[in-house]
Amino acid sequence: MRDSREPKHLLNNLFADIRVRSSEVLKLNCQLLITNYQLPITNIYVKFSTSI
Repeated sequence: MRDSREPKHLLNNLFADIRVRSSEVLKLNCQLLITNYQLPITNIYVKFSTSI
């Protein structure tokens, strides 16, 4: 009985771990994107605000 539930439990743990890791990677990617595009975006904002 215990053996039949064990693999499913391990699989759920694995999926939860993957979700956590992928969200961490996503956050990291977003941070990198933000840092990469920060200067161009600020330039656009400056141009936009000065044009108004």
